Amino acid sequence: MGSTTNSKGTPFVVGDRVLVTGGYDFDPDWLQGANGYIGTIRELSGKFAVVLLDSELHLPPIDRKDPAWRIAGKRIDDPERIGSPRGTWLLLQQGWVGSVWNEPTHRLHVVLCIEEPRIESATSNEVNGAWVESHAIMRHVASSQPDLH
Repeated sequence: MGSTTNSKGTPFVVGDRVLVTGGYDFDPDWLQGANGYIGTIRELSGKFAVVLLDSELHLPPIDRKDPAWRIAGKRIDDPERIGSPRGTWLLLQQGWVGSVWNEPTHRLHVVLCIEEPRIESATSNEVNGAWVESHAIMRHVASSQPDLH
């Protein structure tokens, strides 16, 4: 049925500062040795979230037999790939049925996008980006600077 372990956790809302990290793999290719990437939630709807990263992420070809990244929405065996994806946008999708946007999250699918993804496009697998992670975790982070507004 899926996870409901986060149903009583702290809710995520638009504007929250978040850290997106890897999941099952201790050193996933897309993290490039980092602990994760920080950004701001720009949209939450249903099982999708859009995060604007603080800085552009540029991924090199991955070190394996197929050195390219899979295109979001394409089948694993589809030969069309992205060699070095880059972008400042993450599209996150809940991987468990029944999960809600509360911390802790588990099993988030991550797509790296160069342009702001639209959730409406994501529901029909029409997002332009690279599939980079299948089991990410998202956590709240404190703002590094006081709000000056």
